[in-house]
Amino acid sequence: MSLRRLAARLLILTVFCLSFLQGNVSAASKDATISAKQNDRMVVISGETSTEDPAYVPLLVIDARGQAIYFQDVVGKGAPFTVSFEIPDEVAKGMAVATLFSKTKTSHSFPIRSISQEHEKIKVTFSITGYKGEEIFEKRKLSVEEGISVFQLLQYASELEDFPIEYEDGNQDGHDVYIVSIDGLAEFDKGPKSGWVYKVNGEGPQVAVDRYYLEDDAKVEFLYTADLGKTELGENADSSTIIYQISSSTLFDNAMHQLQYTSTGEQIVDVVMNVLYDLTVLNEEEQQKHMPDVATLFQAAHERAATMIAKDADAVSSVTINERQVKELLEEQAIFRIKLGEHLVNMPRFQPFLTELKPTLVVALPNEESLQSAELFFDEYAWKHLLLSKVPVIAAKGNWRTTITPVQPSNSHSLSYKFRFHDGAEQSKQLENLQTRDGKDPFPLTSGYRITTTQPAAGLIAIDWPMSNTIEAGMWPTLYQRPNEQGQWLLTTTYLQVAKNRVTGKIGTHTGDVAVLAIEPSYQDLWELPAHQSWIKEPILALSAIGVMEGQGEGTFGLNDPVTREELLETLQQLRGGDNVDNPAMTQKIQTPLKRVDVAQLLVKESGVSQEVSKPMNVFVDEKEIAPEAKAATQIVLAKGWMTGRSDGRFDPYALVTRQEIAVILYRYWKETAGVKKE
Repeated sequence: MSLRRLAARLLILTVFCLSFLQGNVSAASKDATISAKQNDRMVVISGETSTEDPAYVPLLVIDARGQAIYFQDVVGKGAPFTVSFEIPDEVAKGMAVATLFSKTKTSHSFPIRSISQEHEKIKVTFSITGYKGEEIFEKRKLSVEEGISVFQLLQYASELEDFPIEYEDGNQDGHDVYIVSIDGLAEFDKGPKSGWVYKVNGEGPQVAVDRYYLEDDAKVEFLYTADLGKTELGENADSSTIIYQISSSTLFDNAMHQLQYTSTGEQIVDVVMNVLYDLTVLNEEEQQKHMPDVATLFQAAHERAATMIAKDADAVSSVTINERQVKELLEEQAIFRIKLGEHLVNMPRFQPFLTELKPTLVVALPNEESLQSAELFFDEYAWKHLLLSKVPVIAAKGNWRTTITPVQPSNSHSLSYKFRFHDGAEQSKQLENLQTRDGKDPFPLTSGYRITTTQPAAGLIAIDWPMSNTIEAGMWPTLYQRPNEQGQWLLTTTYLQVAKNRVTGKIGTHTGDVAVLAIEPSYQDLWELPAHQSWIKEPILALSAIGVMEGQGEGTFGLNDPVTREELLETLQQLRGGDNVDNPAMTQKIQTPLKRVDVAQLLVKESGVSQEVSKPMNVFVDEKEIAPEAKAATQIVLAKGWMTGRSDGRFDPYALVTRQEIAVILYRYWKETAGVKKE
């Protein structure tokens, strides 16, 4: 077992025990202290524990790459301690952190420098330019150790030329360092937007200086800016960044930035593990608050391992994807999953997030307002490999994401998908002739897009788009589509979800212009429902918005009116994507109402699901009243969640079905067949 894995395992077990013990003691009367330094091949750590600490307190040392290189319990209860250990050969040089998990966690950052001259060297070019071109460190080549960070390089240069640097390290852990001043020139000295930025190989990374590790022949520049770096870095220094929704946590925000500048699976794993190590020292409640962000971090890291970066473009970006690229990226992603899994052996809380990750190829498009369109070209063998491997492709532009899942082989040497991004003026012009079902002006929820392909049946399309407007209570998101600019807008029955200012849904093979609009059906009897029946509103609003159910005239829905077989069959046809034709059965009261058992049988027949039931899942007090030929269908609709029993334990098979009840049943059926997970 490696030192790092052993330390991580001991840390997790010990810290959780310590957290429990600490929850039962009073505030410390004397704070713990700690200091550490390197002495040739040894590290010496000394200090005192808190008087309110338990008998033993964990001490952990992590190197500049986040590897645990030393773990030891020291005597608690306010006792002084001194420990030393030999530096492992595999240690990463740079700022290490010694942490004492006392009543109040105490850390000390210290440098681990070269212990021999046998390590690999790299050549980097380095310069520092101050305000208005003032030369602070003349551009020159330096010979430094492999794996050095930009921050370590700056420290080395300051020692060479004997100029001071000031920096902030909020957590005192040697990570996420911010440069405040170089050679006496500090942030804000030349205005409210002035300060230090840096570039590597001509680009401005959006990651802390200690997180960017250099490779041979790198060109590093520190520059003083007066306009937040716009002059030095340009408006689009980070043009291919994929944006993920996370909380305002600095820990996760920094990790997302760091991912954009990783180039290997090992570096990606390091970013994730640094976050998880920080989380393990929190109490149970605090950890639980961060779980949604952990899931997003795992997703982002996994996607980063198989991401192609599209080249910058003024208005059009095109990416050609071949089989070799696909295989290499998916292999790198698989290695990432394996390596991360090895690190999570002793972290069971985070293991479920790993099992949720499935192979995915990502194409990161330039996140620029000027980008009007992007096109992905797949060669025949690349598409075949994705199809056989069942791997979807995500095209991402900032926080805009569209997924293509291959379902048919390419019928040509090259298959393409093209995306057009419409601005507000273009979208307004497009929607001029669109007539919504409620007769109101279109209310778009997202920007406008056009999706076209050389082979529509080759892939299924799913959207995950940011909202440009807020959906109000009583509105429902709907998808309108037209094949081209001359075509007519058609309302589809695509199930869309709105959450966290995003719209998601599976739109199948729909291509052409796509518009996501909010529809607001209005029925007087719906709004008069008592509070305990408010859950009925959503199914009725949803089905009315997509046009498969309508009111009964005079502004009412007809909540308690009966439903006929003809009415249900036509509604099911429309849910499957049939034409929204005028339906007299929807507006005229027909005298052949349906019973609950009839609905169960019709739903199962129309859905095409198997009617074989291995054993009954539900037993009702009126089980004997259900006809033998209907029992299988009854069990299926219950298992699928389309129908439920009564609160008194009956299925009530021969009760008449009302319009409000059928709306709820069809809504559940629609969501389940659209692949929406049960809540």
